[in-house]
Amino acid sequence: MLVAAYVGAVLFGLVIGWVTSRLLARRSGSAHVSHIAAVIAAAGGGYVTVMSGDRGLFGMYAIGLFVGFIAYAAVFQRLHNDRTKTAALLGVDAFE
Repeated sequence: MLVAAYVGAVLFGLVIGWVTSRLLARRSGSAHVSHIAAVIAAAGGGYVTVMSGDRGLFGMYAIGLFVGFIAYAAVFQRLHNDRTKTAALLGVDAFE
């Protein structure tokens, strides 16, 4: 479970960093409270799992968060079948 904790911590950092940059830095206007709350909620979930004392549990939480993040983008692409909308959702330039 130690490997899951380390891999999970890296994936957790990736997701939190991506969400933070997507919601806060790439936004043309000011950030809304709900955007900040989403980042705090994800980080808070990680904190709660760490407080349980089981490092593997945090790793699995973080891996699940990462998989959910990727799955959401995949389902969005599949439902909308529009690369431009998916690129906008992910905060990247449109695919060519």
